[in-house]
Amino acid sequence: MGRTQSRPLVGVHYFATDRSLPITDFARAAAERGFDAVLLPEHTHIPLTTESPYPGGGDLPERYSRTFDPYVALSVVAAQTGLKIGTCISLVAQHDPIALAKTIATLDFVSGGRFSLGVGYGWNVPEVANHGHEAAKRRAIVREYVALMRALWQDTEAEFRGAHANLSPSWAWPKPVQRPSVPVLLGCSPTPRGATRGRRAAARLHPISTSCAPSTSTPTTSSTAFCIRCASAATISAISISAQP
Repeated sequence: MGRTQSRPLVGVHYFATDRSLPITDFARAAAERGFDAVLLPEHTHIPLTTESPYPGGGDLPERYSRTFDPYVALSVVAAQTGLKIGTCISLVAQHDPIALAKTIATLDFVSGGRFSLGVGYGWNVPEVANHGHEAAKRRAIVREYVALMRALWQDTEAEFRGAHANLSPSWAWPKPVQRPSVPVLLGCSPTPRGATRGRRAAARLHPISTSCAPSTSTPTTSSTAFCIRCASAATISAISISAQP
């Protein structure tokens, strides 16, 4: 979500569930109040037992097991409002990257170029394990999946070879409206250590440095996002609103 005006873009990070305010009502209310974007999180499922502590401390809130598929829900937001849309964050390692590239390209195309992809590695070890991946390899998997998806978005004849993902020379349309790629942001914990690790990881995801002005405001979500084109702080701040329970 690039900066198109003097002030930083401000979005709402909404934990939409089957028990929360309907996503269309929420999105319209956000637009009426002057927000620029709606961002949705992702959890495909929540295993009943986990050795991974909840990052927020205490018991895991029930809403984590009730989140919508963000891509389906965001397509509704795009159809009902003029807001920018995005994930905060998407657990890319839990998807087939070829199918996810198609989903994202289609969503950006039908929304007129309003989608931004916020990615994360995921903290719930059993969740990623249920998708057939070793938790220790999830960072490398995310890097390769993003690279494969970018090849499909950018190239007429896309090809990718990696340790965790492969794509033989292939055609794929539609391409995203945003060229050469939809914006990709990497989420990390809002601590000095998290920020340092986020910049390093962002640089590995996209080693070519390009200009991208950092935000002058502090995001109020539970994570900080970095542009993986240049590893600078993202130019969107997000206010987090969690559904109850």
